[in-house]
Amino acid sequence: MGWRPLVTAIDTYVRPLTPESRERLYQECCDWCRIYRISTRPLPSTWPDFAEYYAEALATELRYTEAAARLAEQSLNPPWWALGYVPGFAARAVQHERVRELLGVTEQPGDRLKFAAFSACLRAGARAHRRPTAAPAVLPRRLQSS
Repeated sequence: MGWRPLVTAIDTYVRPLTPESRERLYQECCDWCRIYRISTRPLPSTWPDFAEYYAEALATELRYTEAAARLAEQSLNPPWWALGYVPGFAARAVQHERVRELLGVTEQPGDRLKFAAFSACLRAGARAHRRPTAAPAVLPRRLQSS
């Protein structure tokens, strides 16, 4: 399931989730599975159990296959219609370390700095979006509209 990447995206681009909000998100994702009649029987019952299961599966079961080879290009260069523009440094940075290892992805000079700035801008945009009726708190009072 794509829940670990969802949590990573929220933690990175919106705000860090608390343990309670991670658990709530996981339970809501399980609810969606049930709504769409996707069996949740094989899923761990809690977020911590899922995180442990996911880490174990990546470490012991994830393999580079022909299907992975076909999808690798899209994961490192997502099509614009899927996610909008995603810079290469961001696509490299959000890959799980095991995936980077299997795909032979290496960090380029400046990637960490660029990714930190990119993520900060997206988090600022997410904060502004959560408060559409108020100016972001970081603006001086004289620049905030009333």
